[in-house]
Amino acid sequence: MVKKYFLVILFSLIILMVISSSVSALTGSIGNSRMVLRVEAGEIIEKSILVKNVNDVPLTIELFADGDLAENVKIREEKFELEPSSEKRVFFTIYAKEPGTTETKINVKFTPEEG
Repeated sequence: MVKKYFLVILFSLIILMVISSSVSALTGSIGNSRMVLRVEAGEIIEKSILVKNVNDVPLTIELFADGDLAENVKIREEKFELEPSSEKRVFFTIYAKEPGTTETKINVKFTPEEG
């Protein structure tokens, strides 16, 4: 009985080790990720986001706007490659047409170059 119990535990540990060794994680990092901007109607604001590749593989980075002012956000470089352990400042411009409170997000997608 004890021998059978020991074999089940040993077999379970081996399966867990095999499964955990095949898992790989891709990590992305964004500096200054939250901004609160106070602008007047008709004002144009230029800001930037710091995108960091903290992985050991090159990444393809894609940025796109979403939200109330998505059509009024112009991202200078919407797609680019980022080498391992490097970072890049990506500039964007927001044009505020109307007064009021809005919420707009700039989404950053991290994809490994090999797919």
